[in-house]
Amino acid sequence: MEENSRILIDAREFVKERVTGIGRVLIGLIEVLAESDSISEIILAVTSAKVVPQKFQNKQKIKICIIPISFIRSELFLSDLTKNNVELFISPYPKPLPTSS
Repeated sequence: MEENSRILIDAREFVKERVTGIGRVLIGLIEVLAESDSISEIILAVTSAKVVPQKFQNKQKIKICIIPISFIRSELFLSDLTKNNVELFISPYPKPLPTSS
């Protein structure tokens, strides 16, 4: 990964008042990525800023992006976000592979 990389993380597994198994994995992953000198920005895509763990709020490298609650709309929104200078997209949900034209 190149210096000053931007990472987009589908963090819809962060939910209010509980931590899911995937949410625990995301917390550990975000902690490690936030310590990396080669990563300039981590974008957490969530349906509400209130669900983001407190330790990630107001961190310089971590940005919160609110996405639609509807699954289909959120998938389209995330797809658009990946086209915006993002070097890596991490999601716990399967995505179709791009097809060559």
